Amino acid sequence: MHDKMETVHTSAYGVARANFDRVTLKKGRYVIFPTTFEPDKKGKYVLRMYFSSSPDFKYVCVKK
Repeated sequence: MHDKMETVHTSAYGVARANFDRVTLKKGRYVIFPTTFEPDKKGKYVLRMYFSSSPDFKYVCVKK
C-alpha cells in the first residue's frame, strides 16, 4: 500500500496550443496525469520529457 503522496508540480489551464514547464525533481517515483480543461473531453496530445541524466522509467498508457 502506498502512502498519500504530495503534489510536486501543477500549472493553471490556459488557452494555448502548448504548455511548457521546467521542474527539478528529487530522485524517486512520479506519476504524470495529462488532463483537459473540460471534464470527459477527449483529445490527442504529445508529452515530451527532457532529462539531464539517464532516466529509469516505466511507460504505461491507460485507455478507456
